[in-house]
Amino acid sequence: MLGGYGEGLEVNKKCLFTQQTIVNEHCCFNGMQILGGGKVRIGRYFHSGIECMLLTRNHNYEGCQIPYDSTYIDKDITIGDFVWLGNRVIIMGGGSIGGVSGGHTRCAAMCHCWRQSCTNNQI
Repeated sequence: MLGGYGEGLEVNKKCLFTQQTIVNEHCCFNGMQILGGGKVRIGRYFHSGIECMLLTRNHNYEGCQIPYDSTYIDKDITIGDFVWLGNRVIIMGGGSIGGVSGGHTRCAAMCHCWRQSCTNNQI
């Protein structure tokens, strides 16, 4: 269940959201899993490929046991406006993609920010 979403939301394949997830206007999901207790903010005109995952929770590997203890660390994820994720992209908590002013931005794991590649009347 989403914590909130804007107009034009499109969910084409099975998706799993958390209540800590806020999605802006005109976003399209094609099979997304968002897991963990961290907050997720997704900007306008986001588009995902199939089988993408946003993981906001990780094991505490700095605890008192090896390789990790029984506690977890939640970290937020922010995805800016006009971001496209290719198939099977995984973004870990603490990650941020997009939101860069001007031009294209290359991101790891086949994501593409197309902020300036379209004029307003093409969006």
